[in-house]
Amino acid sequence: MENLNYNAKMLQRLVGLSAFDDEPFVFLDVGCSGGIVDIFRNFGTGLVAHGIDPQQSEVERLNQCEEHPNVRYHAYFAGLPDDHRFIQLKKQHEAESSDYTNPWNRLSCAYASTLESVKAARQSNPIFENLTSEKISVSEFVRRQGLDYVDFIKTDTDGSDFEAVLSCEDIIQSHQPLGFQIEAPFTGTSLETANSFHNIDRLMRRWGYLLYGMEICHYSRRHLPAQFKYDILAQTVSGQPIWADVLYMRDAAHPDFRRIAGHTPTTAKLLKLAATFELFNLADCAAELIIEHKEAFRQQVDPTVLLNDLTPTLNGTGVSYQEYVDTFETEPAAFFPKRENAA
Repeated sequence: MENLNYNAKMLQRLVGLSAFDDEPFVFLDVGCSGGIVDIFRNFGTGLVAHGIDPQQSEVERLNQCEEHPNVRYHAYFAGLPDDHRFIQLKKQHEAESSDYTNPWNRLSCAYASTLESVKAARQSNPIFENLTSEKISVSEFVRRQGLDYVDFIKTDTDGSDFEAVLSCEDIIQSHQPLGFQIEAPFTGTSLETANSFHNIDRLMRRWGYLLYGMEICHYSRRHLPAQFKYDILAQTVSGQPIWADVLYMRDAAHPDFRRIAGHTPTTAKLLKLAATFELFNLADCAAELIIEHKEAFRQQVDPTVLLNDLTPTLNGTGVSYQEYVDTFETEPAAFFPKRENAA
């Protein structure tokens, strides 16, 4: 995702206070070719991360290059066993359905990839050989690693994200993940096994997660190509929305959270949830969480200090959290967009 905060002042403060030393932030990156999502490296030594990818050569390379002592990579396909009801039903649905909703072969990026004269980078990592034959559910992987909890899970599997996320079901209550980042296609049939946003969204809501972010990727048709967004043959600056990176998080500031989630978040979980909100440029959600659970945060640091860390400038001037909200309450128009005077 693009809208990330690499200058997370509150998180930097918490790391400086060793807030995550006793209970590190545990991150699972499913589809980790190229390395884990680097935004979570902001947790510093308070990070434990596991990358999962079927490309054995890439996993070996990443393990050799990785400098963080608590980051490791593993060669697996992430998903469900062949005898799982979902897999059996999915095979039946795929045999009966068409690809009407998927325009991939008609897109400009797909067409450009076939043109021998184009000397541009391809979207996917070029390492496609030496794939593992071992498939594992995310829940089983967590058990094998002996993880007592998981804080965040990201999936980017190029086609089987719904299945990968579904394979997390057994650890939702026991390990209490705070959030998910998922590659969610807008293509796919209406069937319940389709790897499509509507099924992913329904599953996440059933588990008690809410949508907090969406970065939409557009793709133009080959008959009138749009400019590519990056220097790769992939998404374009305009065109049909084909997929999105979607962010789902727990809303632990809600008064009904305990009833919906089935547990009360620990202070450590609250600290990590607030920090994750900040990393995804959701400082407002972090501030709400701190205010609603201020006594829990006070065990680590004065909540006012954290709120000040989260507060943006006001008309270019640095202000405290209290000054910021006081301005809003007395003069909401001060938050209108600033426009240059007409000539």
